[in-house]
Amino acid sequence: MTATVTTALCDADTAHGPCRRPHHRDGYHDAKPPVLRVPRDSEGRPRVSISQLRRYGAVDLATGGEDHTEVVRGCPRAYALSYGDAPVSEFPSRAANLGIVLHKAIAYMEDHAVGPETALGRVWPATLGPLDYGEAIRILDGYLSRGGPMTLYATLGSEVDITAQLFVDDDHGPVMFRGIVDHLAVDTEERGVVHVTDLKSAARPISPASLRGDVQLMGYTWLVRQWWKAQHGHHPRRVIAHFDALRYGDTAIEYTAIELDIWREWASAMVRTMLRDEDPGPILNDGCTWCPVKWSCPAWNALPGEAASAAARLAGATPAQLGERYQAAHRVLGLLDKQVKARKEALEAEVKAHPLTPLVVGDQEWVMESGTQTVANVVGIVDLLWPDEPAALELALTATKASVERAANSLDLDLGSQLVGCVNTVKRGERIAKRKVTSKGRR
Repeated sequence: MTATVTTALCDADTAHGPCRRPHHRDGYHDAKPPVLRVPRDSEGRPRVSISQLRRYGAVDLATGGEDHTEVVRGCPRAYALSYGDAPVSEFPSRAANLGIVLHKAIAYMEDHAVGPETALGRVWPATLGPLDYGEAIRILDGYLSRGGPMTLYATLGSEVDITAQLFVDDDHGPVMFRGIVDHLAVDTEERGVVHVTDLKSAARPISPASLRGDVQLMGYTWLVRQWWKAQHGHHPRRVIAHFDALRYGDTAIEYTAIELDIWREWASAMVRTMLRDEDPGPILNDGCTWCPVKWSCPAWNALPGEAASAAARLAGATPAQLGERYQAAHRVLGLLDKQVKARKEALEAEVKAHPLTPLVVGDQEWVMESGTQTVANVVGIVDLLWPDEPAALELALTATKASVERAANSLDLDLGSQLVGCVNTVKRGERIAKRKVTSKGRR
């Protein structure tokens, strides 16, 4: 199928020629591309967060690991619409909703010294059912039983909101970085050691090596170091980051000062790009299927159905997620196959209704032509060649005009002529012929 791309005039089209911006060059057309605005704090300073970096297009290096579960969903266009003048709200999935509830419940348990049932009773939403409640109880009970950073170290706070200056931009001035740390604690047995925990409700157990480039853990570690220095006049002696998969266990990692400096330089470079992005175009990726602004996205709408996105959704997931996505993709492909067949039948009906006028379909020309069939005189072939030719019967049963002509070349002229006469091509109805044509050959 050939995708249909809108031909509406672009705001950037002029009398001197069509728009040359990226959204026109990449095979789709965004008639009114959004304007990207980085949010500002109360003092007018640009302020970014991990979620903003991811939304714009940041890629966790850990995401590529086989034991990591997060999906890259970065897209400048979606970012511009999500953080613009009229932000578009996302609709969290069941798994995302459950994760939000678990985070709130753990914070409530820590702040009020209560158990899972009491905490869930204070934070439970209307969007989740009894099975979800049972699962949440099991996860929280298991978390308390196995122990984690929250039970091993002295808590400084839960859902700790921290902001620090990331860098100073030449045009926009100080740029702030904000993060909400799930759990912050200190080690009572080792002075100057701070523990930063990122709680994950859907993640599987992972290895420290796969966390080396994790955007969120590195960002929170850097942020806590700045916060500690502002509070105490110096950086903490050590900061240990914890990737705590609530269902399974905790994985700890300690980043070096060089790694954190690289993270800050990378984040600064990302924000500089965001602040100057005048063409926030879309990037097709795994998150497109769930994107809240996909129906207005020209790149998404230019796809030939959802087959391409179905293939993308099969990448990077847990076995359970992969199975769900496989089934969803299989259903989509089945529907698309039915759509293709229905359109093919409609096109063939058009060709039959106008048999004298070829129909151009993409790079093909469909036209009616007489159908033919090869008819072989089996008895005649056997009589002519048997018993001198042992393969006479096989030739007779599988005869085509070409195979009989090849056999006739090895016989004398008279016998060969009689053999060729045993095969005839006769007309049998009409059929639709499809021929590849060039642009010059199109009518």
